Amino acid sequence: MIAVLRIRNLAVVEDLEIEFGPGLNIITGETGSGKSIIVKSLELLRGSRAAPHLVRTGADAASVEALIELDGVQLVVRRTVSAKGRSRAYIDGEMCTVQALRQRAGAWLDISGQHEHHTLVDATSHLGWLDRFAQVDDLRATLGQAVDQARLALVAEQAVQVSIRDRDERMDLLRFQIAEIDRVAPEPGELDPVLSELDRLTHAAGLRQNTEQAADLLRYQKRSAVVGLTDALEMVSRAAHIDNALAPLLVRLESSRIEVEDIADELSSYANRLDSDPSRLAKLKSREQQLSRLVRRHGSLTAALRHHADLTAELDVLDESELELERLAKHTQTLRNLAADLAESLSAQRKQHADRLARAVSEELRALGMGHARIEVNLDTVAAQPHELQVNGARLGSTGFDRAEFLIAPNPGETPRPLTKVASGGELSRALLALKQVLAGLGPVGSYVFDEVDTGVGGAIAEAIGRKLYTVAQHHQVLCITHQAVIAAWGDQHFQVAKQVSEGRTRTQVNELVTSARKDELARMLGGAQITAGVRQAATDLLAGARTQVR
Repeated sequence: MIAVLRIRNLAVVEDLEIEFGPGLNIITGETGSGKSIIVKSLELLRGSRAAPHLVRTGADAASVEALIELDGVQLVVRRTVSAKGRSRAYIDGEMCTVQALRQRAGAWLDISGQHEHHTLVDATSHLGWLDRFAQVDDLRATLGQAVDQARLALVAEQAVQVSIRDRDERMDLLRFQIAEIDRVAPEPGELDPVLSELDRLTHAAGLRQNTEQAADLLRYQKRSAVVGLTDALEMVSRAAHIDNALAPLLVRLESSRIEVEDIADELSSYANRLDSDPSRLAKLKSREQQLSRLVRRHGSLTAALRHHADLTAELDVLDESELELERLAKHTQTLRNLAADLAESLSAQRKQHADRLARAVSEELRALGMGHARIEVNLDTVAAQPHELQVNGARLGSTGFDRAEFLIAPNPGETPRPLTKVASGGELSRALLALKQVLAGLGPVGSYVFDEVDTGVGGAIAEAIGRKLYTVAQHHQVLCITHQAVIAAWGDQHFQVAKQVSEGRTRTQVNELVTSARKDELARMLGGAQITAGVRQAATDLLAGARTQVR
């Protein structure tokens, strides 16, 4: 329920705080006193559109704040509107979108006004009210879980279906890419040896010429290095016979001659092995091109081989996709059948209780002076869209197959129409009051607000409306703005809205009325400007009569 409502700089309200109580809270006041501002502030807390003209003249911004008590938990809801038109919403101090505020507000506030769209006028909420009346919440929850499982299975099945539709083209592409790598059949690290051999064969003539000449200079010419070393070795050997100190040099010369001879032999052997071999050179060039093409495409031969493995694995999966689709289709059908059985059971119970709900609301309307009005609860199915979970063309959603809408025919001979099409604001308010009377204690809403519920009624009908409001208030907090004293007498709390003019500015104030002040307000509502003793006594009797009936 709304425990505290605070309004600042909204239209004629400068700073106003109201502490509402449980039960029926009556709000009265002269026309133009500012009662509509209270309703507008509550509409802002429900996420209605904010406009800059709502901001009090001279103020930078307006704000509406409420302390909500719901299921033993308190939260603070706040809405601000700047003079420049910017609007912000907060829940427990945390900024949120207006849409988020609007979605959550349905749990704590319902406003019934002549032109206001609210939960019972919103056809999307009617199925939930019917289910609460039928007390099928457990079945509905079980169905929701079953549908969620079936929907997940359907999504998996559809994904495989899509892959199969594109499978042939995809498999051709995979086979082409695999064959492209297979034709090359690369080995990890193969490119470097190929490049090295290719470079050697490409420059074979130059390599042969250089190595042969080097071998000749070292050993095979008349004045080669080996000949020179041999002559030097002979000379040093003769000298060493005379001076033994030359013996180490003699050893080194011998070692050098042997090393040079060995180098010359290897150079000669290398030159003899070199063969330009045009056929081998062509093969190497072709291989280098193949390997380099794979490297450019994949980054490396290792990456190409890894990609080959991935392609092969995907191809294997696609080969088995038809078997997977058959398995998934059977799984989806099993889950769909389970959900469909639950939905059929839920539909049967809805149909069983829809007429009972319609009769109960129609009976309440008769007590509210709409004796000829007829309520119907229209149930039909929703056609499934492509790719949605469906049974025989009907959409199978988390709430089943059904869509419900409350229809009303205010007068005999008229075709029942949606509540939003009812022309009379008074009839709409009474129809909603009747629905809430029947559904009292079943809905999740914490507070109901009734504005202009007494439009076009009086006497016994007004008294009946007061009694119904009081009955609804036993299950939900009710805020009712009324001009009828006979309705106001039923209130658990009574608030008077009045305007004051001070220093050239108009301000609205709200006072809670008790005892004699409440009787004075009822007398004003009964007698207007001239309040006689008889009018005052009538107000006293009216208040006492309502309290007697309550007891």
